[in-house]
Amino acid sequence: MLSTTTTLALGALLLASSASAHNYVTNVNGQSGCLRPLPQFNENSPVKPGSDDLTCGAARPLSFSMPPCTFTAGTAIKAQYAGSPHQGPCAVYVSRGTGAPYKWAKIAEDTFRDGGWCGDRIKANGGSYTFTLPKQLADGPWVVRIEQAGLHNAASVGGGEFYVRCLDVVVQGGGGQMPQPVVSIPGAYDANSPGVHWNI
Repeated sequence: MLSTTTTLALGALLLASSASAHNYVTNVNGQSGCLRPLPQFNENSPVKPGSDDLTCGAARPLSFSMPPCTFTAGTAIKAQYAGSPHQGPCAVYVSRGTGAPYKWAKIAEDTFRDGGWCGDRIKANGGSYTFTLPKQLADGPWVVRIEQAGLHNAASVGGGEFYVRCLDVVVQGGGGQMPQPVVSIPGAYDANSPGVHWNI
């Protein structure tokens, strides 16, 4: 029989191993001041479909904006992650302005291709995921929402995990485009949606 001390030690190791597979964005193109803050010491915790935290992770309040990063439309944005992403897709959404009501338009996604998921490519790329701001995106303030979904437990309804970070940006040199269609998050998908309930 294992001693209480040994049992606790094994439990701590398992917890640490599980947490190390979680992830969060730490900077974009080397800048971190425009990232909306996540709870200290709990930055890498996943959120579930349907939770209000699906909007911008656990960043609160949702009306709180950060000093924006300025990017030219058409710029490649490299999001750097801490931790180890799970197998699953990535997506990037934008919402016009700096606060609620948020109406999100998807501008990038990376799903399953070439035998692997976006999460696999993040690991292979040294913990980074790169997307491009549309060249025709309207100038001015936007909230950018970066999402990486972990599907390792998604064979069970409610098992999908989402790692979300928002940042405030000002776009310049764009073409006046307002991406469509727009959706509400949470609301665009739930625990039963295809791609969220998924056996990998």
